[in-house]
Amino acid sequence: MVALSKTAHDLGFLKSEFKEVEFELYSCDQLQFINCIVCWFGSSEEMVASWKAIQSIVSVKFKPEAKFSRWNIYLVMLCPDRLEVREKYVIENDRYAARKVVLDNQGEHPTIEMVEKLINVELLGA
Repeated sequence: MVALSKTAHDLGFLKSEFKEVEFELYSCDQLQFINCIVCWFGSSEEMVASWKAIQSIVSVKFKPEAKFSRWNIYLVMLCPDRLEVREKYVIENDRYAARKVVLDNQGEHPTIEMVEKLINVELLGA
């Protein structure tokens, strides 16, 4: 079964610009056709203020080597509180640099296992 799992990858280019946001890369080991950068925000306000700058940096600095994975980049953005519906719509419907998924109202910071489960359901339906 195809599944996304946490991958060791240097995302220092994002971490250096956004010190309050945590970043992890999840990818599919078997096929290497999908890459998912998960961003943990402290609040929905922080997400709204940062998402455009994050996608701009990703568009320039994140270049997966596998041929098809360049076209299958996702930014999954998590925050503990609820995001306004209009803001969520704007973010998720912006296709520049990556597809975006907003998982708001998550409460406390999810574990790596919980994030894997969330993104596998959201992106792969598994």
